[in-house]
Amino acid sequence: MNATATLADPVPADSTTLKATTRALLPELRAHASTIESARRVPDGIVEQLRDLRLFALQTPAELGGLELDPLDTVEIVETLAQGDASVAWCVMIGAGTNALAARLPEQAARELFTRADGHDVISGGSFHPRGEVVAVDGGYRLTGRWAFASGSQHADWLCGGAIVPTQSGAEHRLLFVPACSVTIVDTWHVSGLRGTGSHDFEVDSVFVPRDHTMTLNDVGWARTPLSRIPGFTGLLPVMAAVTLGVARAAIDEFVTIALDKTPYRSSRLLYERETVQSDIAKAEASLRSARAFLVDAFSDNWSSVCAGQELSTEQRALGRLAAVHAAHASASVVDTCYELAGGSSIYDHHVLQRHFRDVHTATQHVALASSGFETVGRVLFGLEPDTTLL
Repeated sequence: MNATATLADPVPADSTTLKATTRALLPELRAHASTIESARRVPDGIVEQLRDLRLFALQTPAELGGLELDPLDTVEIVETLAQGDASVAWCVMIGAGTNALAARLPEQAARELFTRADGHDVISGGSFHPRGEVVAVDGGYRLTGRWAFASGSQHADWLCGGAIVPTQSGAEHRLLFVPACSVTIVDTWHVSGLRGTGSHDFEVDSVFVPRDHTMTLNDVGWARTPLSRIPGFTGLLPVMAAVTLGVARAAIDEFVTIALDKTPYRSSRLLYERETVQSDIAKAEASLRSARAFLVDAFSDNWSSVCAGQELSTEQRALGRLAAVHAAHASASVVDTCYELAGGSSIYDHHVLQRHFRDVHTATQHVALASSGFETVGRVLFGLEPDTTLL
């Protein structure tokens, strides 16, 4: 592979090559980072090139033309992308993760969603929060509502919105998929970090949704692949945490470069020569590697179980969430260390460390990575009944 590969390079033939090609994208993504942030979206040209590389099909079943990679391969690819640009990594994570869910729709519906006239891989996204209102009609539902935090909404082919749907036995939380052409994007994404994700609100007004275009988070689906046996958020969590790990890795690398050349004010030594700096960066490196190792260990265990046809236990799912939440918060702490050690120069708009600082702290505000996850897992460890929605 050419080390100077760009986003337009051909589709890799296997996961090993795909990982190497993704790493070769980093200079290109870093060059576009300011444009991505100021535009508050990933530019269409980059989206199409990422699509050509099959990055939105990482977890789509092979029967639908996807790559169907195991979760840890996807973690590594998204983590690498985040070292170049966190917003690009987040959009790939959301697109690939939502596609993995959409593939669990009834077979005919899944094939309808994953077919494009131009042959490109589909991109789906949306919001799981049950903010929609549904009216049952012949063959499906009429959906009306508005949802927030729809990352990648401007380049998605399909969007899903959550709603509480009446059933014969009561009600259930379902995701309803609608084509992007029936959605109105509301420009709300004026935020501190992950600006390039374009995570605007979107709304629909009395859009017909066939029943087969709806699902619950725990639906297994028709393909019966190991990926489809992982509960919805359990599969998304490690890839979401991978974004924060990539940002933290980039922050350490950036700080080391700075420290080798910077002499702090009223100091006769370069920054890297200070013993406290040496100690702090070593602790940051240990924290990042430890958090990543826990994430890999927890999801290796999950993956081994589903590949063996076993249902994940509540404890396995809880440890998976703990690993993801811990990775996100450990990553934020690592970035904080690098930001503080770099001194006053890190506060300027042109300085990459301030963007890493904003991006990682925006990621930890996501409900799936928020510190409340520690409490949920703590309930499991004490044998108490937890809220399993985000496990």
